Amino acid sequence: MTLVPSHRQLSNGNNMKINYLTIMKYFLSLIFISVSMSFFSQKREIIDGKEYIVHTVKQGETLYGITQKYSATKKDLRDANSGILMFLKEGQKLNIPVAVKDRTIHTVEKGETLYGISKIYGLTIEELTALNSEKVKDLQVGTVLQLRKKAKTIPEPKEESATDKTVHVVAKGETLYGITKKYGVTLEQLKKLNPGLTENIAIGDKIVLPVGAKLMEIELPKTENFPKSGSKLIQYTVEKGETFYGISKKYNTTVEAIKKSNPGVESLKEGDKLTIALPSKYLTDIKVSLGEPILPKGVNLDSVNKINPLKDELNKMVMKESYSVSLFLPLMLDKNAQIPMETNKVKKIHPYTEMSTHFYQGVRLALDSVAKSGTSFDLQVFDTRNDTSTVGKQLKTNTIKTSDLIVGPFFEKPYKLVSDFSKTQQIQAICPVNQSNKLLFNNPFVTELKTSFPTQISYVANFIAKNRNTENVICVSGKTKQEKYLANLFIEDFEKALVGKPNNYRTKASAFNLTSYSSMNGFDAKLVKGKKNVVVLPIIEKGMASSFFTQLNIILSKSRMKGYEVEIYALENFLEYDDIETSYKMKYNLHVTTSSFIDYKDENVVTFVKQYRAKFGSEPSKFAFMGFDAAFFHAVGLDAFGKGYSAHYDQIKVPLLQSSFQLERSDKNSGFENQSVFIVAYKDFELIKVN
Repeated sequence: MTLVPSHRQLSNGNNMKINYLTIMKYFLSLIFISVSMSFFSQKREIIDGKEYIVHTVKQGETLYGITQKYSATKKDLRDANSGILMFLKEGQKLNIPVAVKDRTIHTVEKGETLYGISKIYGLTIEELTALNSEKVKDLQVGTVLQLRKKAKTIPEPKEESATDKTVHVVAKGETLYGITKKYGVTLEQLKKLNPGLTENIAIGDKIVLPVGAKLMEIELPKTENFPKSGSKLIQYTVEKGETFYGISKKYNTTVEAIKKSNPGVESLKEGDKLTIALPSKYLTDIKVSLGEPILPKGVNLDSVNKINPLKDELNKMVMKESYSVSLFLPLMLDKNAQIPMETNKVKKIHPYTEMSTHFYQGVRLALDSVAKSGTSFDLQVFDTRNDTSTVGKQLKTNTIKTSDLIVGPFFEKPYKLVSDFSKTQQIQAICPVNQSNKLLFNNPFVTELKTSFPTQISYVANFIAKNRNTENVICVSGKTKQEKYLANLFIEDFEKALVGKPNNYRTKASAFNLTSYSSMNGFDAKLVKGKKNVVVLPIIEKGMASSFFTQLNIILSKSRMKGYEVEIYALENFLEYDDIETSYKMKYNLHVTTSSFIDYKDENVVTFVKQYRAKFGSEPSKFAFMGFDAAFFHAVGLDAFGKGYSAHYDQIKVPLLQSSFQLERSDKNSGFENQSVFIVAYKDFELIKVN
C-alpha cells in the first residue's frame, strides 16, 4: 500500500497554527511499500470519448504527487479510474484526465452548444468550425470535435540545474529544521534562496543552500539509561503481563541471555528491574523521553462539510480533503505539576499520563501514514483529567461538534457522555478499551474495539467444541454475578456447538462452582485420567483466579493424581495477573482469549518498534500499538469512504499491528462491537498464537 507525504496543521492552546510536518515521512513505508520519486510518461488515449494521459506508476510515486504534476484533483483521478486510489503499486496504469487547456478533442454532451464549447477552450466559433467543418452542421450528443490540428505534447517537469550552486536533495524522514541543523544554516537563509519554500517538503525536493554550506558533524545524544562506564547494559522495568520471551524480542536478545544477566530470577511481575545486555548492533544513540502532547483548542472548522441528517436518501459517502479527529485522553497534566521533583532522579509522571502519551504518539504515526494518500487530518487532543464535568464542558465547544471521528475517553462515565453526544451529533465515537455493552444499545454511532467477555467466552465454546469435543470439558463458575453469567453462557453455547459432531465425550460440559479461596473440595472428582481435562475458567476476580492455580497445583501434586493432564482456558484479564506463577501457566497449559496480540517477530511490528524508538526515544507500550491500530483503521475508512465509513466496516481490509477488527452490530440501531478473538498460549516462556 502506498503512503505519501502529508500536509497537516494542528493548533496549540494559544490558537497559533503549528505546521505538522510528516512526523514520520518514511514511517510504515517499510511496512507496506517502498517510496521514491520519479517523473511521468505521456501516452494518450481516447476512452469513452474523453481524452486521458495513460500514466504508469513508477516506484515510490504517490497519489498526491501525481495530482500535483498533472494539476488534477484526487476526485478527478478516482472518477477516471473507477475506484479508490488510496494505495498505488509500481506498474499500475492510471488514466489522467487531460487538463482543459491541453485537450485536443471534445465529446459533445447533452445540452451543449457550439458557442458554449468555444468558451470552454478559449476558441472562437470560426476556429471550431474550421477544424470540424462537417460535424458542426449537425451537432449531436457524442460528436467528437477536434480542438487543434495537432495534439500538443505536455512538457515534462524540468529539473533545475545545480551546476552553479550547492543543492540538498530531501531524503526520507528529513525535515526543514533538520536540514538547517545538518548544514549549520538558518531557516531564513533557506527561504531567501528558495522563494515559496515551506516546511511541507517531500522526498526528492531540491533545496538551494548558501554558498559554502557544509555538512556539520552531529553528536547524537547518549541514552540516559546507560551507565557512565560505557558498558552496553540497561535497566528495564517489567510491565504487566510481560514475559522473558517478549522482552528478549524487544531488544533482539535471548531468554538465556537475560536470565544470565539476572541470576536467580525465574518469574516476572510488574515493577521488577532487569539488567539487559544489549547486542552490539542495537540502536543505542537515542534519547529516552516521551513526546510532548499537543493540546489544540479553538480550531475553526466552520467550512467543514457536514452530512445533512434530513436527506437520508442522499449518498452518505461524503468525501472531503480534510477530516477532523478529536482525541480524549486522561493526560492528567494538572496532576503531574503536583508531583515533587526528587534530587538526582528523573521526574516521575502520572501513570495515566504515560499511558495517554504512548497512545497519542501511536495515533500521530497512524494519521500521518494515512495522510500520505493526500487526505489531511486535524488532530485535536483533549485532557479529560478522568473527570466527567471536564468532558461535559469540552463537549459544548464548537470544535468537537465539527469532528468527523472521536476517539476515547478511556473510562466508562466520561465515555457515556461522549457516546450520548455522538448519537446526537451523528459522529462515530470509538472506544479502544473495554466498556459496558449497554452503551451499544440503540446507538449506531458507538464502536467498541475491544472484544467483550461474552463474545470471547462464546468463541471459546465453539473453539473447544470443534477442537476438544472428545476430551473432558469442565467449566468453573465464580462467585460474582458476572462470573456466573459467563459460565452459564459457555455451557449453553458449548452444548449447542456439540450438536451433530461425532465422537463427543459428553453432550455438555461438566460444571464446578468455585466459592472458596482456600479449598476446591470435589474438583478432583471432575477430572478424568486418560483424557485431557479442558478447564474453562471465566473468572474475573484476581484473588480467586490466583487461588485456583494454587489449589489446583496442590490437588495434582498428590501421588494419586499422577498422570492427569490439564489444559486451562481463561479470558484476557489473566494476561494482567502477575500473582499467578509463570511456571503454573506453562505446567497447566494456560490458554487465554484476547482481542489484541503483539507478535514481536512479525516484520510489521519489528519495523514499527524501530521507527518508534528512533522518533520518540522510548519503547512503544501496548498503548502505542493500540493507538496506532485504532487510528489507522478508522483513518483509512474516512479516506476511502468519507464520514459514513462505518457502513463499510466490512470493506476496510488493512494490516494492523496487534489487532484484527471484525466490527459487527446486533441490529441496525445498535453500535458496533469487535468480534475478533485471538487465543494465545504459554509455551516455553513464550506467548504464542494458537488460532
